[in-house]
Amino acid sequence: MVVRTAVALLCLMLLPAAAGAGSVPLLPAGAALEVERAAHTATRLADGRVLVAGGIRAGEAALASAEAYDPSTRDFSAAGAMTSVRSGHTATLLRNGLVLLAGGFDDEDPVRTAELYDPATGRFERTGSLTAPRGGATATLLRDGRVLVAGGYDGSRSLRSTDLYDPKSGRFSRAGAMRTARAAHTATRLRDGRVLVTGGNTPDRVSRSAEIYDPRTRRFSATGSLAIRRHKHAAALLGNGRVLVLGGSDERDWRRRYRTAEVFDPRTGRFSTTGLLSQARFKMPDAVAVTPSGAVLVAGGAQVVDRFRAGRFVPVAKLDAARYYSTATLLRDGSLLIVGGYDESITPTARSFLYKP
Repeated sequence: MVVRTAVALLCLMLLPAAAGAGSVPLLPAGAALEVERAAHTATRLADGRVLVAGGIRAGEAALASAEAYDPSTRDFSAAGAMTSVRSGHTATLLRNGLVLLAGGFDDEDPVRTAELYDPATGRFERTGSLTAPRGGATATLLRDGRVLVAGGYDGSRSLRSTDLYDPKSGRFSRAGAMRTARAAHTATRLRDGRVLVTGGNTPDRVSRSAEIYDPRTRRFSATGSLAIRRHKHAAALLGNGRVLVLGGSDERDWRRRYRTAEVFDPRTGRFSTTGLLSQARFKMPDAVAVTPSGAVLVAGGAQVVDRFRAGRFVPVAKLDAARYYSTATLLRDGSLLIVGGYDESITPTARSFLYKP
């Protein structure tokens, strides 16, 4: 995220990196991005390419540029420019193959604008606007093809409000309000179509509450609470229908990064603790991916790549440095593309890495 309001939201205090992970192999750097970036989005398109859009570059300047990674050439190429600079935004692949990019921050403030990327033409075009500015929100594709955009920071406070985007009309409309205002939270679509929302901040207070959105009623209802307060964490839907919630921090931010993780069971509405990450990590909401075999790969918020399976995190590789607000995208061949992010000095990188499980 970017200067002033975004810096305050993210609490960019500098502390030493977490401890290393022994003898796990160092991943060689892959193709270089056209420009260094962090707090960007990475979306796998229907044709297998990955659209990398926006973010911040050195000096915390927000970007409008986009580029595409082609697995067949293992290289990045320019993919046009968004209609607005944005970082800390959301990106959602719609059923029609277009990518919806919404909200985020410009160079100073959260924005309401949204746009669509068409892979067939390589162009970005404006679509309807959010009902409120939202940076650090979540976007979840619902079963009916609409997109739930929840919470976020509007420049003065975290939000309870949510929007629904309808691809047919190109418009956002108000949806139900969350029970708790949240930014830097997670939202995960469950097998039954409902959406689990966990943690987040207000921004001066970090929450351990969770709630569930039901698209049929457009209402949020309370569910069990997290074991600890978390924001800037990540979540992933497991093959058994449960949700893995991992990492993050509390109000102390860099001073209280977590190694802990927990699992939500939709049948009971409860969270239970599970194994520990190999390193404490946070600022990694888009750096977690689930493989076809059901393993979860965690590739951001620390230097080490962890694999989660059967209640255990195992370090499998490491990057050249810890990367925050990077992205990790599973490719068609099962490889994990790790892109960008910034280091402990808030310096974004143009490097990418390819991990083959």
